[in-house]
Amino acid sequence: VERRRTAASAAAAAASAATSAAAVASDGVLGVGIAAELLCDLGGVAECAQVEEVDVVAVFDFDSTTRDEFIDCWKDVWPRVRAHDDYQKMMATVNPDILLLATRQTMHADQIEVAVQSGVKGILCDKPLVTSLSEMDRVLLACQDIPLLFALDRRWFDRYRLIRRLITKGLVGDISSIISYGLSNLIN
Repeated sequence: VERRRTAASAAAAAASAATSAAAVASDGVLGVGIAAELLCDLGGVAECAQVEEVDVVAVFDFDSTTRDEFIDCWKDVWPRVRAHDDYQKMMATVNPDILLLATRQTMHADQIEVAVQSGVKGILCDKPLVTSLSEMDRVLLACQDIPLLFALDRRWFDRYRLIRRLITKGLVGDISSIISYGLSNLIN
């Protein structure tokens, strides 16, 4: 893959456009770790496809179906994407400039450390970044010399943007508070 832009500027371009949980890189890697039905509808990946200087060159996921569906979805944009089921081996063989990390949050600290050791020049990580203060300490230590960007993806999904527009237009009247309930065993 020919690099037409520095990793830092490609990371900035991807980060300014990317709002999702997938992964990219100029000479880059993608950690999928998301529902296969969302693979073609991810803002960050879709936005990265609009940046000519950014090429996704590898994708990681434990599930072969998810990897295959990602490659099939984006084959016209990035025809040379290689799929991997072993993150460490992928990082050792691909040597990406930028990593867009959207795997399970309990894997982020370990994967960020591996990425930095592999020589990445920038990381865009989906939320939640870490699951404990000790993991955060590890990430901060690992990323002292490289940009680490943090993405919140769901606010850009079409369904959430539609709900916001409808509420703004007064669909439910004046809002004085919002109470949200979720499953207590979900980390994010």
